[in-house]
Amino acid sequence: MTYLPAAVAYYRAGWTPLPLPPKRKHSPPTGYTGRDGRRPDSVPDVYALADGHPDDANLCLRMPDTVIGLDVDAYDGKHGADTLTEAEKRWGPLPPTWRSSSRDDDPISGIRFYRVPAGYEAVGTLRFPELDLADIETVQWFDRYAVVAPSIHPDLDPDGRERRYRWHEPDGAVVTDDTLPDPATLPTLPTTWLGGLASVRQHAGATDPTILAALRRLPDDGPPTGATLTRLTTAITDLGNGSRHDSTRDNVLALYRLHEQGQGVGTATALADLCQRFVRTVTADGTRTPADAGREYVRFLDGAPRLIAATPTPDHHAENAALATLAGDRSPATVDDEQEFWERRDELTRIRDTAYNRGASPWAVFGGVLCRVIVTVPPYMVLPPVIYGRASVNLFCALVGPSGVGKGGSSAVAAELVPLRPEIGRGHAGSGEGLAHLFAHSEGKGATRVVVRDYDAVLVDIPELDTLRAIGTRSGATILPLLRMAFSGEDIGLSYVDPTRRLPLGDHGYRLTMIVGAQPTRADWLLDDADGGTPQRFLWLPATDPNIPDLDDADPVDPIPLDLYTSWPRRQPLTCITIPATAKRTIQQANRHRHAGKVDVLDGHALQVREKVAYALAILAKHGYEITDEDWELAGIVMRRSDATRAQMRHTIAKNATEARKAAGHADATQSDAKDTETERLRVGRTCTRLRTILTNSGWVKRKTLRLTLTPTQRPCLNLAIEHLLTVGAIEERLTKSANGAIGKEYRSTN
Repeated sequence: MTYLPAAVAYYRAGWTPLPLPPKRKHSPPTGYTGRDGRRPDSVPDVYALADGHPDDANLCLRMPDTVIGLDVDAYDGKHGADTLTEAEKRWGPLPPTWRSSSRDDDPISGIRFYRVPAGYEAVGTLRFPELDLADIETVQWFDRYAVVAPSIHPDLDPDGRERRYRWHEPDGAVVTDDTLPDPATLPTLPTTWLGGLASVRQHAGATDPTILAALRRLPDDGPPTGATLTRLTTAITDLGNGSRHDSTRDNVLALYRLHEQGQGVGTATALADLCQRFVRTVTADGTRTPADAGREYVRFLDGAPRLIAATPTPDHHAENAALATLAGDRSPATVDDEQEFWERRDELTRIRDTAYNRGASPWAVFGGVLCRVIVTVPPYMVLPPVIYGRASVNLFCALVGPSGVGKGGSSAVAAELVPLRPEIGRGHAGSGEGLAHLFAHSEGKGATRVVVRDYDAVLVDIPELDTLRAIGTRSGATILPLLRMAFSGEDIGLSYVDPTRRLPLGDHGYRLTMIVGAQPTRADWLLDDADGGTPQRFLWLPATDPNIPDLDDADPVDPIPLDLYTSWPRRQPLTCITIPATAKRTIQQANRHRHAGKVDVLDGHALQVREKVAYALAILAKHGYEITDEDWELAGIVMRRSDATRAQMRHTIAKNATEARKAAGHADATQSDAKDTETERLRVGRTCTRLRTILTNSGWVKRKTLRLTLTPTQRPCLNLAIEHLLTVGAIEERLTKSANGAIGKEYRSTN
């Protein structure tokens, strides 16, 4: 037969024939495949589809919704035969049926056709990952099609002859005439196979379309086995015990985590099964509708993969892997992460677009917006005591970039996006004690002296870190300790030694946020206060962005309305913000590792900063006094950007210091030639040799240990020897923090 009479014969037999180019396996006419594809519904339609195709066109069949094809590939090293054998072990033998194949010498390969219930949907590929078996694909009404007789395969057989598609009857005989299978009389796919091949949508059943859409996005990889099956069993048991919401949310996250770690087989099927059980359980008493319960489950499905992306499982063999995650989900942010961040919510997209429209860095503008949002929060709103006591949401943000990139301009754009009420103060701190004066002043003297409160909330904007540096390096300066106190909400008004000059504000009695511009080469002063704990309390965001577009005329800024805290009464009882269980677990786990000395000194307050960022995001999203899982996840992306910005600063500072040491070393060597005796030079040289011997193949060694291994004549040369070896790059140095909080140094060889 040529194409057209064959197509008409197939149509009359109950199939949907579509033309293909001669000797090709693709592509059928556009609009006739997929879920929304139409079908020819008359013989004239079949003729119309054939128009423009030659007589030797190939022919394919789109499946009826009551037929499925099992396409087995058992040639050229493919494992379809083994996969079929394993499936029949599990689900029983398949009944004989019609098979289409172009391989006359291969009794296994080809497409087998079976009837299935209308609306049934199977997985796209049958695979058993634990056995490394696959190579059986399903052909369904919405996915794929079957190339059949009288088509010719694109490839020749081993003897160089054309390979023509043929029908094989259920008894294996090759059809040599025009006989075609009748889709209405095909054997039925056994029930066990229907269950084994069922897709996520099939397992979901006739549930809410929103649930079906969420489940369809899952990685469908067959029936659950091993760890996935064990977890699913636990989840089903948990449904009958305790909080159904919390336990199911946690079990959904656990199933995703198994999949992320490569331990989960059948993740999608397990999640779909759990969905059905969850909906049935929570609607059993009639107080909730299936649609409402389904939407709750969809939130679990949407939140879990995002949380997994924000908190990936670390490489347990990598150096400092525990630090990378337990200090606050610290894996580096990717371009895709940040692209999704800006597009996840309308208000974030508005911040990014407004920044670009004004030629500013979106991250810098975002930092300014965060500080402006937090300064509207009443002082009595605090973070809950997950560990230790309640904590303030006071927030400090450093905008990092070289001189002239517009750090102050970014703050100005943020001011247009989030204008502040007149009762919120703006100021610059002239000293540590001056912080309290931003909020209050005293009138009168002696017994008549009274403290007058000017503001309950103040935003401090310092365009350049050098200003803060000048304050902080004065003799007896208290600015850094008081900033650390302000971060926690402690009373900063008691800093004067003279009690008659104090301005008591009370613990959690004020709101303070601070925006500081920081040049990377000038920030070493602040980073050097890591032992005091100041840099850990800052959010570090870049004021530069290589993607800033060419500017057209600037559009007017559409302010972001903040409806939550438009005003507040004074002296209210402390109210704790609600945070998600995932955040609590992360904070508690990080605390355990911090006490074990496993968290880098610069990450000591990372999770507390993340909580504050998450709450600002919650306010922007207008969902009240609760931090959601999504807020926590988005804040994780922000913290990873902060980490990257701070790490780049440290790299720049270290590079400049190395260059300075080399220059100083050269100058010192020149002076030494003139002033030092030969004996002293030899002593330093011998000390260097001794240190290199000790450090070779020794890993990190403490400075104290190095000193004890030197001879009495070498010990006075320790500092000079270390400086020289650092200068020439023979060793490297790092700060450490002991269990009692003492800061020390360690060294190791770079060879």
